[in-house]
Amino acid sequence: MLNLAVAGLTALEHLQRKAPPELEGAAELKLLQETASEGARQQSRPNAGQAQFVNTASGRSVGNVDTRALEEHQVAELRTCIIVGPMSDISLLDESVRLFDDFGVQVEKILTQADARLEYWVFIPPFESREAAENRIEELDSLGFDSFYISQGEVRGGISLGLFAARASADELVQRLNALGMTSKIKELQKPVSEYRLMTLVPVPPNTRKELLGLLAARDSSVEHKEIICK
Repeated sequence: MLNLAVAGLTALEHLQRKAPPELEGAAELKLLQETASEGARQQSRPNAGQAQFVNTASGRSVGNVDTRALEEHQVAELRTCIIVGPMSDISLLDESVRLFDDFGVQVEKILTQADARLEYWVFIPPFESREAAENRIEELDSLGFDSFYISQGEVRGGISLGLFAARASADELVQRLNALGMTSKIKELQKPVSEYRLMTLVPVPPNTRKELLGLLAARDSSVEHKEIICK
């Protein structure tokens, strides 16, 4: 009986031992050395988005680098397309397309209309008959002039002697024909000029881009280019 009484008192004492109540707003207690070491770790940790670079020779920190800006630059490099042009020479355009094909780069042709170009048309006014015009064409051919019969338009029945980009060249031809007793005229024509640009449809790596642009410049140094972010 005495043993049972002692065991009961011991159990009652254990139940009465409770954990101390938690105070509202109380902070967790830490050892002083734990707090100091954690603060040191926080001070040595670089900010988010930054990386700390260390000089491997001296062991000293050379500062933090913004890795976000570095990543954005790398992403832009990987997404870079190029636009080349304008080109009005169709042969140069075709050569450029083949060059891109050789590098496995797909391109799209973009057609634009530039300002109209003034040209000068030299012609002989209409003859009374087709036969008279054909006789004059044979005579011009024997004298070394290129000409052909005009079969339609406002000067139908006349003879065309060509288009010239420079007025001086047209005037010179007219003077030569006048000296031979052949009356000719000059008509100014506004000729629209078609220009093309080539736009890559896929990103072009930096090394490939540099090599491509170098080869294009070797063909025609006047051709310009612009770098854009691919769609």
